[in-house]
Formats: sequence, structure tokens, C-alpha cells
Amino acid sequence: MSLTSLLQKQDVKQRFRQEFPMPTMAVEREIFAPPLSNHYSLVGTAFDYLMRFYLELISK
Repeated sequence: MSLTSLLQKQDVKQRFRQEFPMPTMAVEREIFAPPLSNHYSLVGTAFDYLMRFYLELISK
């Protein structure tokens, strides 16, 4: 199950909103750390696995 499909469940979405508050962002700022790669899907997959491991850790 992908992170996107997991977040479509209402109880999971609500828990994510409790655990990870939405940060405020200033739109007029420059990017401090531009991407070093153009492999965006690979980076997204790595983030997905990292998030899964983190969720497993905090759920115990």
C-alpha cells in the first residue's frame, strides 16, 4: 500500500494531521537547498519508506 492510498483513509488522515502539523511557509523566500538530482520518483520512494519506518517506530 502506498503512502498516498494510506492517507486516503479518514482515520489515518486525521491522525497524520494531529501528529504532523502543517508548517507555515513564506512564499517569497528562495530555495535554500535546491534538488541535487532529477530522480524525483526515486527520492519520493525513499521518503515513502522512511515514513513507513518512522510510523512503525512510533506506533509501538
